[in-house]
Amino acid sequence: AALEPARQETWLLRHRMFPVSTRALPIRGTQFSFSPDGKHLAYIGAGAVANTQLLVVDSEGREEPRPVCTLEGSVQSLRWSPRGDKIALLCYVRPDSQDKTAARPQRQPYNLYTVAVTGGAQTRICSLPYCGLMDWMPDGKALCFDGTLAGRGRGILTVRDEPEANLTTLI
Repeated sequence: AALEPARQETWLLRHRMFPVSTRALPIRGTQFSFSPDGKHLAYIGAGAVANTQLLVVDSEGREEPRPVCTLEGSVQSLRWSPRGDKIALLCYVRPDSQDKTAARPQRQPYNLYTVAVTGGAQTRICSLPYCGLMDWMPDGKALCFDGTLAGRGRGILTVRDEPEANLTTLI
């Protein structure tokens, strides 16, 4: 007999900090983050495209989850921007050990993306050998994270919310 895949679920319950309903809201997925106003929840959906599809649902459970984008790799974390208009995602893509040709150089495994909450194409902000904890700066114009730069070691880094932006070391 074949084993069924593990079923991942997140259940939202009423909390005094967020205006969610008193009834449980079943969500099949992982890696979730509330919008700044607490009215929406972003999460990575489980299923056929597990760990790749970003969905948003209203925290009252009145609407069906809405797909925002599909990403390559496994999402390590996600965060809403302070203004609530974008979501930052940290994805891990297993390095391609088969293709190391000059035509296709080895890429970094950790990629930081942003995507508009309304959907559309995601923007790759940077690519790193390692990236850990991540969050938006309070003004929403840059991201701050624990990461490693090739040849410079590990530290606290910032990067502006722009395609392939330059990294700045804070610590």
